[in-house]
Amino acid sequence: WEAAARGAEGQNFPWGDDMNAARVDMDGGFYGIASAMAFAEGASSSGCLQMLGTAWEWTSSQFLPFDGFKIDMYHYMSVLQFGDHRVTKGGSCATCSSLIRNTYRQAYYPSRTDAFTGFRTCAR
Repeated sequence: WEAAARGAEGQNFPWGDDMNAARVDMDGGFYGIASAMAFAEGASSSGCLQMLGTAWEWTSSQFLPFDGFKIDMYHYMSVLQFGDHRVTKGGSCATCSSLIRNTYRQAYYPSRTDAFTGFRTCAR
C-alpha cells in the first residue's frame, strides 16, 4: 500500500511533499460515496487514486511496533493493540488534515466494520 502511495520518490503525499486539501477527502469535507474519479488530482505517481482520505483501507499487515519503538508513559495505550490488530492506511473523510499522510497508520480489529473503513481492489 505504502509503495503505491509514496512512489519511488518516497513522498509525504501521493501527489508530492506538500499538503493540498483540494486533492484529498478529509476533515469532514465530503461524507458519502465518492466516485472512483473524485479527487483525481491527488493521484499517486503510479496512477493510484484516493490513496488518502474517503475511507481507511485495510491491509493484511499485523499492527506491530516500528523499529526503535519505546513504550510511552501510558503503557496500556502503547502496547494494547500490538499483535491482534491489523493495519489500516490512508485515513478517511473524517480524518484530520494534521494526521493524514502516506505513512500514518491505524490499528483495527480484523472483525471491525464501520462507515469509515473499506478495502482496495486492483484489476487491469
